[in-house]
Amino acid sequence: MAEASRTYGVCRYVSDGTRHQWSLEGIEPHVAIRLKQLFPKIPKQSAGPFLLPADLITAADLDWFMSRYPLRISAADRRRLEVDKTGFVERQDHLESILLPTFKAGAITGLRDGQQLRNYQAQAVEVLRYRKSLLLGDEGGLGKTFVAAAFLCSVPGTLPAAVVCDAHMQIQWLEKVTGFTHLRVHCIKKTSPYALPPADVYVFRISQIMGWADIFATDFFRTVVYDEPQSLRTGASTAMSLPRRCLRNIPSTISG
Repeated sequence: MAEASRTYGVCRYVSDGTRHQWSLEGIEPHVAIRLKQLFPKIPKQSAGPFLLPADLITAADLDWFMSRYPLRISAADRRRLEVDKTGFVERQDHLESILLPTFKAGAITGLRDGQQLRNYQAQAVEVLRYRKSLLLGDEGGLGKTFVAAAFLCSVPGTLPAAVVCDAHMQIQWLEKVTGFTHLRVHCIKKTSPYALPPADVYVFRISQIMGWADIFATDFFRTVVYDEPQSLRTGASTAMSLPRRCLRNIPSTISG
């Protein structure tokens, strides 16, 4: 009976009004090793307390972990964990339903007359609407640009948006987005900030991002779209790591 009631530390919900986290405290060393395997963002050298984001996927993983290694937790915090875990399961069920062949997309607002999405593109927009981030890895020519444009013009709160692409893709983004939607597009012309004209979408070359770091650090851009972001993937050099740091806190759709 004593073994059944054993716990290996404490789990508490903590919030400063901005960040909402789970704090895992007093975790026994051998259990901490397992915890770091499940949550690899925890620094390997950290001895705790361990802070995890209080989001849906973390709740699902943390609930599973606590079924293996029980932690002391208040009744209120346990209810919060259960609610978030249930939310994760419901979200996964909804995402799976979007990808079924029977999925029927709703109307996409903001497209020009005569323009429409193919069903697989509409599925991607719906996943993105629900998840707020998406890696699109289909073959070239299947319309990733149109998916991003449809998302931006039909989902409230996504504008203004920044597109980050290779230099030769700037004009293509301008032409495709304006030809497919009613969105206003401006191609960034300099590597340092200037007075931006009114627009819905601002298209940056990757090489321009560093000069605009202070702008990206504000809440001006609500969405960022990466087109072929391989050069930002590893980004060990200063030229690549700074753009990644500038952009990482903005809701994003990634076109691969």
